[in-house]
Amino acid sequence: MKPTLLSLIFAAGLVAGSAQAAGLIDPQTYSMYDGPDGGYADQSYTGSRDRFGWLSGGEGELTDGIKGMHVDSPDDWIPYVLWDGYPESRQVITFDLGANYTVNEIQASFLYYPGPAVYIPASANIRFSADGVNYGSSMLRTLSAAEQNPVGAGPASYNLLPSVGSGRYVEVTLTRANRWIALSEVEFYGTAAPVPEPETWALMLAGLGLVGFATRRRA
Repeated sequence: MKPTLLSLIFAAGLVAGSAQAAGLIDPQTYSMYDGPDGGYADQSYTGSRDRFGWLSGGEGELTDGIKGMHVDSPDDWIPYVLWDGYPESRQVITFDLGANYTVNEIQASFLYYPGPAVYIPASANIRFSADGVNYGSSMLRTLSAAEQNPVGAGPASYNLLPSVGSGRYVEVTLTRANRWIALSEVEFYGTAAPVPEPETWALMLAGLGLVGFATRRRA
């Protein structure tokens, strides 16, 4: 068998295995330090919360598909998680997507209300990992002055991912320039890592069989 034909067989397998449309990814869990008690915490979180406020093994208001609208009254804050910028100026959230994905966008919906000092973060650092232990290089997304100060109080959504990344685990680090930050929703868009269909495996194995047969004939 000619090398060109063998290359075509493997190329067909790769194409068939990767033919998936990009779409909304459903994270399985996320972990982070919770917001303070008194209505500011992740009130629908399904996992565990230790005595230090560390959340793990579940999901809640950041992935429930519901976005807060404005913060003019307490009822309008729900659903959201709010963190204080003092003394810690960073908030780290690690999402488990459930499988390896190529991620094109990370849309974060914040609530902006400067009256009670609720602001948009200054920047976001994104890192990807296949195993949740070894992470790749940080991808920095700096929000502009206009993005940090939208016109009027209310929701503001931004893509935090400066370039395409891949992995199962996504670490999002938000850096605050001011006092409070209120995060309502985080949405991931991308495609699952290619997994060949049974027909694709059959085609590739048949190609390998033909290569072996041709090799034996030449021997």
